[in-house]
This record gives sequence, C-alpha cells and structure tokens, in this order.
Amino acid sequence: MYGVLIIDGSLTVRMDLKEVFESAGYAATLCESAAAARRTVANAAFDLVVLDVLLPDCDGMDLLKEWRGNRATKTIPVMLLASEQEIRERITDPAAGPDVYVGKPYDRAQLIAQAGQLLQKHRASVLTSPDDAEPRPTGLVKILAVDDSPTYLHALATQLRLDGYEVFLAHSGEEALLQLAQGPVDGILLDLLMPGLSGDQTCRKIKASAAWRGIPVMMLTAREDREAMILSFNAGADDYIAKSSEFEVLRARLRAQLRRKQFENENGRIRELLYRQEVDALATRAHQEAQETHRILAQQWQETFDAISDGVCLIDPSQRILRANKAFADLLAKPLEQVIGLSLQESLPSDLGEIARTIFPRLLQTRQRQTAEMPAGDRWYRFNADPVETTRGAAPGGVLILSDITERKQAEQALAAANQAKDHFLAMLSHELRTPLTPVLMSVSALQTDQALSEDLRDDLEMIRRNIELEARLIDDLLDLTRIERNKVDLDLQAVDMLQILQHAAHICMPDVKAKGQTLTLDVQEGSYLLRADAARLQQILWNLLKNAIKFTPTGGTITVKCFKTQQPATLPTPQDAGQPESIGVAVEVHDTGMGIEAKALPRIFDAFEQADRSVTRRFGGLGLGLAISKKLVELHGGTISAESEGNGKGATFRVVLPAAALAGNDPAIAATPTIESAPTSTKGLRILLVEDHLDTLRIMTRLLTRQGHQVETAANVAAAISLTQRMEFDLLISDLGLPDGSGLDLMREIRKTLPLKAIALSGFGMEEDVRKSKEAGFMEHLTKPVDLKKLQDVIRRLTAPAA
Repeated sequence: MYGVLIIDGSLTVRMDLKEVFESAGYAATLCESAAAARRTVANAAFDLVVLDVLLPDCDGMDLLKEWRGNRATKTIPVMLLASEQEIRERITDPAAGPDVYVGKPYDRAQLIAQAGQLLQKHRASVLTSPDDAEPRPTGLVKILAVDDSPTYLHALATQLRLDGYEVFLAHSGEEALLQLAQGPVDGILLDLLMPGLSGDQTCRKIKASAAWRGIPVMMLTAREDREAMILSFNAGADDYIAKSSEFEVLRARLRAQLRRKQFENENGRIRELLYRQEVDALATRAHQEAQETHRILAQQWQETFDAISDGVCLIDPSQRILRANKAFADLLAKPLEQVIGLSLQESLPSDLGEIARTIFPRLLQTRQRQTAEMPAGDRWYRFNADPVETTRGAAPGGVLILSDITERKQAEQALAAANQAKDHFLAMLSHELRTPLTPVLMSVSALQTDQALSEDLRDDLEMIRRNIELEARLIDDLLDLTRIERNKVDLDLQAVDMLQILQHAAHICMPDVKAKGQTLTLDVQEGSYLLRADAARLQQILWNLLKNAIKFTPTGGTITVKCFKTQQPATLPTPQDAGQPESIGVAVEVHDTGMGIEAKALPRIFDAFEQADRSVTRRFGGLGLGLAISKKLVELHGGTISAESEGNGKGATFRVVLPAAALAGNDPAIAATPTIESAPTSTKGLRILLVEDHLDTLRIMTRLLTRQGHQVETAANVAAAISLTQRMEFDLLISDLGLPDGSGLDLMREIRKTLPLKAIALSGFGMEEDVRKSKEAGFMEHLTKPVDLKKLQDVIRRLTAPAA
C-alpha cells in the first residue's frame, strides 16, 4: 500500500483528499502546517506528497525547496496544489519544482490517475539507476568492532578507518548489544572468545533479533581449529576469520560481506518494486474498472432520477443545488447543467424562493420532514424537504421534491364547489319537498280530532299521516347523512336516562306495532342507565332500530328490546373513563323474528343506501339510510353498534353499546326526553301575525289557528309583515324563512329593533346552521316543515304561557 502525505491548511480539503486517496487504496497521513509536515517526514517514509502552495506558517514552495535540498527527501514525488502558471515566476531551479501541478478545484478521478502515473514513473527511474560494483567506502558505512583486547581492537579500528568506515568499538558482548540498541550498523566484527558474554552467545542474540539479524557478522578468533569454526557458524556468523590473517584479507572479506548484503538488499528491493508494479497495475486496472462501473451506475441513476415526474434536487447546507433531475430543471426553465451550483432561493420564482428560505433552516434544525403548499402565478406547488444523513451522522443538507399540484388543487376547488352546490341543492330540495307537506299534515291532524268521523275514515287519515311523516323522515335522513359525512353535526351532550328515551321511542312506534299485530316487549335489568348523550339523537338511533325491526318483521312477529349494563369498552372513551382499561357501558339490544340477514350482507348492513338485495327495496321501500345514520351517530357518542343474524328467516339482533356516565352530585339535571312537552292545556286567544308565501299553507294554518280562538293576520312577504307590525300589536309571530322579497331572518331583525315580539320560525330549511341563524335573529323556536297541528299548538302554549 502506498503512503501519501497530504499537507493543506484547510480541514475541508484535507478530509476530501483523504477520502479520495483512501478510496483508491492509499494510506493517507494529514498535516495542517509546514512544521507538522517536517516532524512527520523525520519519523516516517512516504511514497508521495500532496502539498498546498499556501500554508498557515510557511509558503509551500519554500518547504518544497527545503526538501529538494535534503538528501533524505529530495527524491520523494511531490504533487503541488496549484497551477504551473501561478508559480512559474518563482521557480529559478527546475529541479526544485514539483513533479505534478494540480489546479483547484481538482477532478477526483484525474487526481488519482496523475498520482498513479507519477508513482510508476518514479519506480521505473529507481529500477534503471546504475549500481556500483562494490560499496563505496563512505562515512555512511558503519562497522561495529567487538574484542576484549584493547590493543587488537585499536589496531583493527585503525585499519578500518583507513578504508573510510565509521567505526564503533565495544569491549564485550554486553557492550556490543548496548551499541546496537542505540542504532543499527552495516557490519559487525566479533571476537569469539570473550569473558562474560562470549562471541557465539552475542552472535546468537544478534541473529535472534528481527531488527539486527540482517547485519553481516564476521567472527574473529585466535583459535584456528575446526571446532571454533563450527561453533561460529552454528551461532549464525556469516564469516570466520583468524586473527593471524593479514588485515588486508580481513578488509577484503569485509567488503565482500557488505557487497553480498547490498546485493541481497537490492534484489529484495527489486523484487518488492516488481511486486509493487504488479500491484499498481492491478490497482490501476481495478480503478479504471471501478470508474467505468461508477460512470455506468451514475448514468443509470441519472436516467432513473430523470424518469421521476416531480422535480427533485439535492441541496447542501448553504442551499446550493448539488444534483437535480430534468423535471426540476424544466421547472426552472434552465438546462440541467446550468442548474447545478445555483442557489435554490435565487433560482426559484420569488414566491417559491421565499418558502425555500423558511423550509431549509427548519429542516437543518429539526432533522424532520418539512412540507408546504403555495401558489406561484397560475400554478400550485407542493414542497417536501427531507434531511440527508451520511453513515457518520453528518448532515450535508437535504433533498427537495417540488411537485406541481395544480390539477389536484383545481380538483379540490371543483369538489368544494360541487359540495357547496350539493348542500344548496339539498337544502332547496328539502324546502321545496317539505313546504307542500305542511298543509296536508295540518289538515289531517285537524281532521283526526273530529269525533264525528267514521272509524274507517280515521284509519285512512292515520295512514295519510304516517306516510307524510315517512316522507319527512326520508328527507331528514338525506340531510342527516350529508351533515354527518361533512362533520357538521354538533352533539348537545347532557345527562340523559336511556330508559326514558327507550320507553318514549317504543311509545312512538306502538301504533305501527299494533297495526301489524306484532308484540313489542321491553326487558330492562334493574339499575341506573344514565348517559352523556344528545337526547334527540339518541332517540333517533333507537327509533331507527325499532322502525327497522317493525318493518322487516312479519305480521304476528315478536320484537324484544333489552337494556342492561356491560363491561364492553366503548371505541372512544369518555373523559370520565380516560386512562381506564375498560369502562362500564349501557347496552340496548333489539331482537326481531323477522326475515333475517344473509351472512354476505352483514358486513355492508351499515353502509349508506345498502339493503340486503333489491327485492328488499322493492318489497319494503326506503333508501337504506337509517342504519348508516345510526352507526355514525353512535360513533359520535363514543359507542359501538353491531348486527347479528343466523340467516334468512331467522331474525336479527342489533346491539348498541354506549359509555355510561359517572355523574357527580353537582351534575346538571337529566335532560327531558325529546318531544315530551309539559305545557298548559289551554291558551287564551292570541293576536298572531302569520307570514307565509305558500298559499295553501297560509290558508290552512289561518283557518286552524282561528278555530283555536286566535286572531290571525296574514302577510305573504317581508314588506307586508313590517307594515302590519307598524299598524297593529301582536302577541306572537309565526314566520316562514324563505320569502319573495327577503328572509324571515331579516323580518325578525327589523321587528326586534322596536318590538320585543315572541316568534316561531317555520321553515323547510332544517339544517343545524339554519336553526342557529334563526335563533341568533331572535326566533325563540325553529320548527321544520312539515309540522302537525298538535306540535304547533304545544310550542305556542309553551311560549305564551304566563310565568308561574
């Protein structure tokens, strides 16, 4: 592995160069200054240096000149981070310049390619450099002479120094080892026979050391026998010389050992160089293949990136565009290559740029997705900004997805307009359907009080009344479903008694039960059945279930209603039950012996406009809204509703479970059951102003109110009504809301300016919003058409009864 020294004052550049070289297989060492570089080079060897021309404590060129003049560092290849043109005038000696110039900003792939070429060229020059036939005796060749005889040691050192060797002396084996510990030498002359640590023992220790075993050891001895020679070679000596030999022979054999060692070292170096060249070639080929693979992958990635229809770009922390796809460039109306590097805020249209200015600081701060939608010109756009994290947890920026949502916004606006038009249509349809039913229902109600009529005629009138009320119920169901689906139902939650509501609902349904000869049984366990509920809506739920059971149970059938406590938790716990694993519930079961429900129809039984099959619709009629409305109202109360049946002809059971109320002593009184009035039985004649533009309704109401002993004045529009109030005094105002020249609301507001007149709104508009507006205008009651005579009489009595 090649070692590269990177010297640059910028931490960002150093880290980037480190990543570049290490990804290519180099071992990188970093220095931030010339001083640090000097210390590092003194303690380690490097194959390559990457040097910036500007350093915090030195000029890079001065450091380079310093190294070129040093024998130890002059041959190290240097890549200078500057262009040749920048420093051309400062180079007086070409030999003191760098090997390669690299301009900033640099191309990563080109930088690695240049480094590889430079190292190959440098290794080739080393291989082809001439070798000396034998080592030159210079002061750099160090010899350690070891002998316990000072005389012989002095003579030996004198001869060696004549040849130019640097000689170190040791008088014992122990001293020799201490000398070696201070620094290596090129050769050792070692006496075999010494007191203490002998020559053969000293030789064994030298050859046992990895740092010293390569040093040639020549054993010197005065014993010229075969045993001494064998002992020397067995200890690891490289040569054996008798002390009686001439010094000339010793010097020649020393040169031979040094030359042999040099040749071994050179051969090892050449083998290493050849190996490194092969490794370099493999690395270069692998790098080229990796570059090609990277190019193909990058191309595939960009093609995939460009296939995304939304605009996508990668942003750095300064909001510069690092990458983008074609769709994003098209949104900016610029070629893709011109988009890279632009400021996101400056490149986007002004409105969108302002959003980007706020989104990205929040993104970098929270590291969580940021979204926004806003118009720009005649288009709408959606921003999705997500953080981008590296494997080291750093946050280089984020990815932005910019989507053109104009079509979606247009569809939403169209849907909102359609919903508004639908609401208006349903309100108008309700008004137009209800209005003509009012005189019919009032006439029937009045005729039913005539005791002179025959029983058959009374039954016919009851049939007419029931069908009028059914028609009104269908209208209410349509409006209720619309209100519920658009979350426009506000519940008036009060303390109510489920048993009272259930008994009243059963009382209402009893005429239908008797008409079909059925049996309705209430089975209620003892106990309190208090709930927090909207009394009117709760009665609507129970009435729907009872009417449904009556409708689908044949003549003579049985309907059983059970009411009991249960541990089944509600789907939405009430505030009193918050934090508890389960709550006490009040359950109502309605079981019938009717036609039953097929298993495949059970999952859809609570869907709007759903009935078991079309034959049911043809046979029994209805729109299939009652159960759907009941389910939604039950869920709004935090309860559950379910249906069970064993199949055709085996009846059905519907169960409602609502959370019971844990009422404290200061809770409000139990709400009155809807439609149960406690009013005086008679009312003196009143002066009534009746305002109605539907002539049949006006005529029948005038006649019926007059029969009750009231004095009635009529008006068909706002102007006529105001004129009457200016000329006459009235006890009560009964007014329609939809009038030809204005609204009953306008009429009420105008009257209230001068008169504290009690008033009843009578209208075909019965939405919650309509009721709220009528109460705000000053009406004390809002009756939705059709209204029967008894209900109108009850309301009149309650409003005009004298204070107790």
